Amino acid sequence: MPTLDGVDLSSAQESSPIDFGKLSKVGLEFIAIKATGENGYVNPYFARDWAQAKTAAPVRIAYHFLDGRDPVAQADQFLAAVGPVGSGDVLALDSEANPSEGIPEFPPEHLLPWFQRVQSKTGKLPFSYMGAYYRQASDPRYQLYPLWLPAYTSLNSPHTVRPWMIWQYTPFGNVSGISSQVDENCVSDYQAFRALAGLSQPPTPSPEDPVSQFMGRNPLTNEIAMFTDGSFWRCPLNADEFNTWRQLKVEYRGNIAPIFFACTQKIAPSQ
Repeated sequence: MPTLDGVDLSSAQESSPIDFGKLSKVGLEFIAIKATGENGYVNPYFARDWAQAKTAAPVRIAYHFLDGRDPVAQADQFLAAVGPVGSGDVLALDSEANPSEGIPEFPPEHLLPWFQRVQSKTGKLPFSYMGAYYRQASDPRYQLYPLWLPAYTSLNSPHTVRPWMIWQYTPFGNVSGISSQVDENCVSDYQAFRALAGLSQPPTPSPEDPVSQFMGRNPLTNEIAMFTDGSFWRCPLNADEFNTWRQLKVEYRGNIAPIFFACTQKIAPSQ
């Protein structure tokens, strides 16, 4: 099962106020919050939740739900609601299609002006929340924008037309600090994700540290890959090891390189 790296919040999760103190202890990589949406909507809880999310996860994401109005005007409305952004902040566009509910699939000509406006105003590369069902999801003009993929499947790997940075794997999550069900997400590459958020990379372990360089993680299998003493290791974590990893991930605020003491299976020499 994918690991829990992030949640995304909207007014639907506000039947009781979000407890960001509890949420900060979950070990999330990010918290995403809906800022604006269709017909000029502004989430009345956004400003409060956006401020508190800063203390509960390394990265926070603000997103806009696209409608048929002028996309540049929508981008400006979104940026006005979000306010100044900086290190650790990500901006995203939620483009969905549900003809039965009157939500059409908008063409690239409608999405791209939003992306371009947000990037030109903030210097940040927006993420694109888009399902594989989107008929034009493979359009090469979208390749620039990191994919946030909603795909609710029992498979270990979701169907997609291009690599994803975030996979939203269930809308039925139960997370401490949130009284109602919430979307759960995992991240494919921590270092790349943090770089896109404008965060510095985790510090390189000292020469005395047995882990010389953290390389990556497979979020589908909880396997860790790294170079240790010049060798490539892979470690499938059992339940106890995974719980330890999760707790230490909280304590180290995401700098997880020092804690892979459980990796003991050398599978190939380094090149």
